[in-house]
Formats: sequence, structure tokens, C-alpha cells
Amino acid sequence: MFSSRQMSANRRRHERYSADGAATVFQGSSKLELPILDISLTGIRLQATGSTKLEVGSVCFIALPEHGKHDAQVVAVKPQSFGFQFLTPEPEGVQSFIETRARGSRDAVG
Repeated sequence: MFSSRQMSANRRRHERYSADGAATVFQGSSKLELPILDISLTGIRLQATGSTKLEVGSVCFIALPEHGKHDAQVVAVKPQSFGFQFLTPEPEGVQSFIETRARGSRDAVG
């Protein structure tokens, strides 16, 4: 059986980019603003804060600065970060965010 880290690495199909700024996570009545660590067309990794509680499998909205809200699901919870998968394939607002706010590639994926 694969570990969650192996599975998530195997599922990556798009290049990941470092990015400045923070994203806002809306889940139920909660609203969290978390720094962006990296982003791709299919997902985003946000920095965890001490009091932030999210669970794998939870569905939420992620608002990117000036690039709209996107449906997402929590796919990884680690001490320093949260991983989210966008539920809409290659959302236009995410592509636009990457083109205007991302800084170089983090790693190439196939």
C-alpha cells in the first residue's frame, strides 16, 4: 500500500510554483487566511498556523487574491502545511493567478 505522500506525488500532473500572498479558506462558518507555499493547476499548499484545524477529505472554498473562489478538498494535513486539490479541473482563475503571481517552477511533474 502507498503512503499518502507517495500517492500525492504520483497524482501530480502539473508543474508547481512558489507564490507570494495568502489564500483565504472558507469552510462552513470558518474563514482562515493562510500563506501560500506553492500552487499548480490542480492544487495548492498553504502554510499551517498553530490553531488551524482542517481534516483530510473536508471540502471548502479557497479564495486566491484577485482570482476568485475555487472549490477544493483537503488532501494532506501536516504540521507545517495543508494540501488541497481543486475540484474543478484546471480552473481559469488558478491559471491566471499562476501567470501573474507565481515565481518560477518548484518541480516539473508529468
